[in-house]
Amino acid sequence: MKVTVRTLTLGWLLLAAPLFAQLPDNYRQLSGVEKQKALWTEILRTPWRATPESTLPALDGAGWGNIWTKLGAAFTLGKSFDHPADELPEGREKIIHKYGNTFPFTWMGEPGHNYTGLYRATVPGVGRLSLASDPTGGSYTPGAAFKLLPDHAESVNFVVMHSVNGQGDDWNFFAKEFSTWIPPAKGWMLKLVELVFARAKKEPNRVGISRLAKIQQDGSEAAQPISPDHLILVPTASVANLIHSESREDFRDQLATIPAGTEIYEVYAVEATGQFRTLVAKIITEAEMLPSRYGDKQLFFRHQRQ
Repeated sequence: MKVTVRTLTLGWLLLAAPLFAQLPDNYRQLSGVEKQKALWTEILRTPWRATPESTLPALDGAGWGNIWTKLGAAFTLGKSFDHPADELPEGREKIIHKYGNTFPFTWMGEPGHNYTGLYRATVPGVGRLSLASDPTGGSYTPGAAFKLLPDHAESVNFVVMHSVNGQGDDWNFFAKEFSTWIPPAKGWMLKLVELVFARAKKEPNRVGISRLAKIQQDGSEAAQPISPDHLILVPTASVANLIHSESREDFRDQLATIPAGTEIYEVYAVEATGQFRTLVAKIITEAEMLPSRYGDKQLFFRHQRQ
């Protein structure tokens, strides 16, 4: 699938698209390719950049401190771990990482390792790259979420960051490796946020990835799943120097320049000792990365506890 913004007709864009997707009633039973198409269709229906003159939502107010203005949602973060669907529960919104670019991708599993399930498979997916907050008011803090779509089963999701403290004045989205295991927060505000997350998950700085090893491409369960301790995502040469560290352009416009067919990350499995990395997959885009209303307001990436 190679869909770009340029394939959209003006007449289609002028239609008022509903916020809640019209996903098929049998969505979970669909093949991974069909589910990817259904989600991507909703992204294409609701682009923030409908025309070159269209403005993107301001990043103001989208950040760690915003949790304290929405304590009701912050103290029900368990839904981020327990909600099984690919859309946010009605009435809930993203508190951090509110704005980003969404894209379909291929997860291309690598041979030659002992990990099971999707680590050995080629699977369609939907990903989202975002910032935790407005970088003009503090540190540039990128992160990513990935949704793998096996056939006839719930999606398998994981999220990654470099650090909740970000990377300071460096505005290159791909300057740092991402991981499912990040260092503890520094600073009183971020430590308080970490405590909020700890109400939903015992180790808030570690994202569970065991389901990647348990589910196979056809949706069945692996007989004897073998999972690594954590994952590290390394930006490829195609994107590592795409954005200058001193650039102050909106990251969503920068990400939208990445063409379909770009290998953006190599995925490495790491054991608890952290001494050796094993290449387990590559993430390859299938279309341009789009900022969209659906991606920001409705698409949901479940956080795994273990």
